[in-house]
Amino acid sequence: MTDHLSASLRDPAISRLILSRLPRSSLCALCLTCKDIREQTLPYLYHNLTLYQPTAAHKASTSIQRNPELGPYVHYFKLIPSRVTPYASEDTRRLWETVSLALASMINLELLYVDDITNSALHQHQQESFARIVGEARGVKSLRQLVYYFQWDAELDPFLEQQSSLCLLHAINVAPSYTPDLAFDAPDSNPWPELVYAEVMPPLVRRICGAPLRTLVIYIRQEREPEDLFMILADVLPRLQGSATLRSLALRDLHGHAVAEVLLTVTMTLPKLRYFGVMVLDLSNRSDVHAALMNFQALEVLEVDCSCFNPYPGHPAQCALAFEFRTYCPSLCVFVVWIGSVRCVWRHDERLSTWCLDTDVHRKNGWDLTGRVQELAVT
Repeated sequence: MTDHLSASLRDPAISRLILSRLPRSSLCALCLTCKDIREQTLPYLYHNLTLYQPTAAHKASTSIQRNPELGPYVHYFKLIPSRVTPYASEDTRRLWETVSLALASMINLELLYVDDITNSALHQHQQESFARIVGEARGVKSLRQLVYYFQWDAELDPFLEQQSSLCLLHAINVAPSYTPDLAFDAPDSNPWPELVYAEVMPPLVRRICGAPLRTLVIYIRQEREPEDLFMILADVLPRLQGSATLRSLALRDLHGHAVAEVLLTVTMTLPKLRYFGVMVLDLSNRSDVHAALMNFQALEVLEVDCSCFNPYPGHPAQCALAFEFRTYCPSLCVFVVWIGSVRCVWRHDERLSTWCLDTDVHRKNGWDLTGRVQELAVT
């Protein structure tokens, strides 16, 4: 029986059809049958490592560290935290050292997702140490997606530079001491010809402004004063002005009292955007918002946050806002209203010249840029 199975699995089409559909427990059992089946099963067992528990992450990383020949089998490596008891300090240090060393042999890695699965807030020096070891993983050059929740440090810049196939970057936590290398401010400096989606802090925008970005999400720290915010945008937005591909811009954690000025800055710099959000709506400066909206030439989607309203606007009030904003921005066809974690999506019906509430209950809630915005990003 084992010989027959081994012979069948030697056919790539059959092995792919069978092994790609088996759960991990079955793949582990197959690896224990015989040497031939083990060799054919290992690439599927290690292809996608999605780990939620520190113990599982430590075992998998230790196995790869001790057997470097397993590293090339890993294409997706994700460390996603779950609700567990925080790790002891010594165990945490040992875990991240093992993970870092295992990364060195993952030369075919396409997706790297790193978060603190130990649920124990790492000290600054621990994050810097991990960033340094990851930055030295010179063998990893084929990443398509990089999601990094620890503090971004200058030690990671060389690692990022060598990812010429990168399509998605998510790094929303930057070390206070981080300063991007000014040598990469030149518009013709573009190590990432395929990078189309990024969620980053302002300092990292300077590094990736030469990429053909279609969707850019910039996280603004809530503790920023308006004067600091305008200085940041004055530095960041002009770097995007020459972009021929940018269609979607989101500014997260934006102060309500600075929205009108920020919106005007955005419309003057990037008038061809097709999506903008999330705007914390402040109707005390309504005329300024109207004036800024008139500068948009092709805006199709606008997201606003009405959580600060008292009382919250009902559906009639939301529809009235949609009519009002479309008066000053005739290209607007999707109007999204956030109230806390509830999202109401209004779509303009050209035939009836009215706004209709999208009642698709399966649409995601949360501060995301999925659905319509993703469609805009790829057109």
